[in-house]
Amino acid sequence: MVHLLLLTVVSSLNTDVPRYVRGHATTLALVGMASCIFGFLSFWYQRANRRREHGDIPADQQHLSEGELAELGDESHHYRYTV
Repeated sequence: MVHLLLLTVVSSLNTDVPRYVRGHATTLALVGMASCIFGFLSFWYQRANRRREHGDIPADQQHLSEGELAELGDESHHYRYTV
């Protein structure tokens, strides 16, 4: 059953031979989307790191000990994102 499904998918891909327009368009769209996501996350992480470097400590973290801050993980004001 699985073999028939795969054969159907592969045979339908042969309609684009030899240019594979649909496959290349899909690949380029996904690469473009990944590039946009990477750019956005880079901007977001740099902004978060700048805020933390300026000493912006959230009010709910001001009374916590170093051990409790370590348990917060990336929500701690000591944490820095890297790309």
